[in-house]
Amino acid sequence: MTLLESIFTPSFEAGRKKLLKRYPLAESAIQKALGMLAAYPETGDAYPGFAPAVVRKTRLGLARYGIGARRGLRLLHLARPDKGKIAFLLIYKKGDFKTEAAVKASLVQALREYLGLAAD
Repeated sequence: MTLLESIFTPSFEAGRKKLLKRYPLAESAIQKALGMLAAYPETGDAYPGFAPAVVRKTRLGLARYGIGARRGLRLLHLARPDKGKIAFLLIYKKGDFKTEAAVKASLVQALREYLGLAAD
């Protein structure tokens, strides 16, 4: 098991900060999930629409708040094992986005951040 180098987009950091204001006890669950994904980057469901890249979505429950994985956090990442890196793109609570199109728009922005491109 080789741990991939973790990269965090500004969108991910902003989402984590927002979530930790609402759920301050979630930090340990988030850190545990990040470590697990860095070790096992193929975890999660492939998120459609970004081929040939494979963006994955992992569901994360918050047991301390009585929130299961189905109603909990969503963590989107892009693994690049060939480069030894994993990019954490977005983290949010289910229901934070009104539509799936809004999630995709934020994901595109996070991918631009990862690639170092300026958003128009």
